[in-house]
Amino acid sequence: ACANVAGLLSARVAERQREFAVRLALGARRPRVARQLVTETLVLATAGGLLGALGTWWGTRVLLVLAPVDLPRADDIGFGLAVGVAIGVVTVLSGLAFGVIAIRGLTVASPALALQGGSARATPTLGARLGRRILVTGQVAVSVLLLIGAGLLLRSFVRIGRVDSGFLADRTVTGQVSLPLPGGFDFAKDGPGWGRFFEQLIDRVAALPGVTAAGAVSGLPLTGTAEGSSFVIVGQEPARAEDRPRTAYLVLAGDYFRAAGIAVLGGRVFDRRDRADAPLVAVVSRNLATRYFGTADPIGRMIRGGFEFNPNAGPRQIIGVVADVKMNGLDDENTPALYVPESQLPYPGLSLVVRADGAPAMLLAGIRGELKALNGSVALSNVRTLDEVLAASLARQRFTLLLIGAFAIAALLLAVLGLYGVIAISVQARRRELGVRMALGARPAALVRMVVGEGMRLVGIGATLGLVGAFVVAGALQALLYGVGARDLGVYLGATAVVALVGLVATYLPARAAIKASPTEALRVD
Repeated sequence: ACANVAGLLSARVAERQREFAVRLALGARRPRVARQLVTETLVLATAGGLLGALGTWWGTRVLLVLAPVDLPRADDIGFGLAVGVAIGVVTVLSGLAFGVIAIRGLTVASPALALQGGSARATPTLGARLGRRILVTGQVAVSVLLLIGAGLLLRSFVRIGRVDSGFLADRTVTGQVSLPLPGGFDFAKDGPGWGRFFEQLIDRVAALPGVTAAGAVSGLPLTGTAEGSSFVIVGQEPARAEDRPRTAYLVLAGDYFRAAGIAVLGGRVFDRRDRADAPLVAVVSRNLATRYFGTADPIGRMIRGGFEFNPNAGPRQIIGVVADVKMNGLDDENTPALYVPESQLPYPGLSLVVRADGAPAMLLAGIRGELKALNGSVALSNVRTLDEVLAASLARQRFTLLLIGAFAIAALLLAVLGLYGVIAISVQARRRELGVRMALGARPAALVRMVVGEGMRLVGIGATLGLVGAFVVAGALQALLYGVGARDLGVYLGATAVVALVGLVATYLPARAAIKASPTEALRVD
C-alpha cells in the first residue's frame, strides 16, 4: 500500500513541477516549501494510520471470534500498546518517506519552468517509471502466490468435508457428565457405583419423549480425547513388551453405537448380558481387525489390554466389529479402536450421546432434569451437538483458509490499485502523444490495445514470477493440505486466470478514459 502511494505521489510531484517553479520564481525559500510538503504527507499518512488502527482493532476482534478454540495463546492477542506503537512508527516513517519523495521533486524544480508552456510536457523520469513497474510486478507476483495458496487450501477444505467421519452427526446432542471424586480415583471402591449411576442415567434419558437412542462414551469422536494403550492377542504375544501393538480404547455405556450412528459390521455390540460378573468382552474397529487379524474373523478371539484397572483381569473376547471412526481429525488416518463396556470397566466421566427424532436441543431440559434427580451435585457440561463437534474439528483448516484468503484478496486489491495507478500515470504522461495519434487518424481501439498491452505485460511478468515462487514454496504448504497436491495444475491456472482477468479490467479502464478525450483537448497546452 505504501509503495502504491509512493508511486502516485511521485506522479503528483511531477505534475506540480510548474507550481514549485512558480513559487521559487516568486521568491519562496526551498526549506519553507519543503516543510509544507512534509506536513502534507504526514497528514496523509496520519489519516491512513488512524484508519489502519481502526481496521486492526475491528479485524482482530473478528478473527478471534472465528479462531479455533485451541489456538495457542489466543488470550494474548489483542490491540495493545505494542500494536499501537507499531502502527505509529509505520505511520511516521511512511509520512517522512512520502515527504522525501515530494522534496525530491522540489529540488529538481527550476524557476525557468515557470516561463514554459505548462506541465503537459513534464514526464516522470525513467527511474520513477521503472520503479513503479517493478513494484506493481512484485505485487502481482505476491497476489498470484497467495491466491494459489488460498486455492489449494480451499480444495483441501472441500476434500476434508467429504471424508467419512464414521458417525452420523445430525440430530444428536452431547454433554459431559463427570462424577465427583472426593477421595481420589479409587476403582475398587467406587467403580461399581460409577457403573450403576451411568446405567440408571442412560435408562432414564432413553425413556424421555423424542429420544431415539442414548449412550455415553469416554472420548467423543474428532476431539482427540480417546486414551491409548497397548494390547496383545492371546496366542500371539510378542517377546518384548515394547513390540506390543497399540490402540485407542474407549469406555462406553448404553446404546452408544446406535446413538452415534456408528455402523455394526459384524457380531454384536454390548447389551444387558455384559454385566460386571459376566465374561469380559470387547468390540473392535474395522481398522484394528484388518490390521492385526488380516482376513481372519476376529470375533471370538481373545485379547488382553494394558488399560485394565484391575491387574488380575483376564483376557477379553471380541464379540463385534464396528466401522472406523475418526478420533482426532478428519484429515488423520483411521486409528485402531477397542471398545469396552462401562459395566466391566467403570469410569467416572463420560460424554452422553443422545439421538433425537427431532431437534436435539429440545431434549436438554429433560436430560438435565433426570441428571438432577439422580445426583443434584453433578452438572451437564460442554453441551453441544455432534454437528458442532464436526464443525469444531475443521476449525483449524477453516481459520487457515480464512487468513490466507484474506491476505490473498488484500494482495490482489493492492496489485490492482497499483496497476491502475501505473497505467493511469502513464496515460496522463502520454496524453499529448495519444492526442497526436488520434489527430493523425489512429483508431481508438488500437490505442486501447496499446495501453492495455503495456499493463498486461506487467501482469504477465508478475504472474510468471508468482507461479515460480508458488512452485518453489509448495513443499512448505503440503503439510496443511489433504487430498490435494501442492502443485495442483488446476489451482495454479485458476489463480493466474483470476489475476489476469482483474489486471485486464484495471488496465482497460484508464485506457478507455484516455481515448474519450478529444484530440484538441489532449493537445491543448496547460
